[in-house]
Amino acid sequence: MKTAVRTVPVFCTAGDYVIGEVSGGGKALVLGETDKGMVVAYILGIVKPEHSHMLVEESKWSTTANEKPTI
Repeated sequence: MKTAVRTVPVFCTAGDYVIGEVSGGGKALVLGETDKGMVVAYILGIVKPEHSHMLVEESKWSTTANEKPTI
């Protein structure tokens, strides 16, 4: 876990454009490094109880998902 000393831009994984920022004092979980830079876990939020059933273990995803990712 790292703490931002000032506002730090967060780029997409390709490094082409900014997707957000970590504000000064904000925490970022470092997952590793690539030739593009430090990889951080960026999104922090909650899933409300009425939506939590939509999150499944990775091993069960292919048999339960009705939407495929469009990346």
